[in-house]
Amino acid sequence: MNKLRVVRRVHRAARDVVALVEQAAAQAGLTAAEVDVLGAVAERAPCPVGEIAAETGYKPSTLTSILDRLAARGWVTRALSADDRRSFVVDMTSGGTRAARQLENRLAALERAVRRQVPRADLEALEALPSRLGPVARLARS
Repeated sequence: MNKLRVVRRVHRAARDVVALVEQAAAQAGLTAAEVDVLGAVAERAPCPVGEIAAETGYKPSTLTSILDRLAARGWVTRALSADDRRSFVVDMTSGGTRAARQLENRLAALERAVRRQVPRADLEALEALPSRLGPVARLARS
């Protein structure tokens, strides 16, 4: 089992964080995926849907469903891009901005705790982990 040491530890850490995010999301009547996408849109809006897909890593069909649910709540809008008229641009509404801020406040304690417990170099490595593991995940799916 020592051969799976890294994978098992990353999996455990991910489960722990996901459980905390799911708890905060549930308090707002959302899924963890909706929180993730809303946060990504809040950071980048207005932006192309493809940019949100690249940031979050969700499949196009999954991302479309999440954006549909956020739009139904009146938190995001989608409009055809004026540049190419084939892709969509996602933007935040004022209600979406408020919701994103509230969710951010709910998760701020978790963020502070992680930043207190984890050395700066490790935090930098954690922040780079998704882009470094992306190619590995794509290989595993093919």
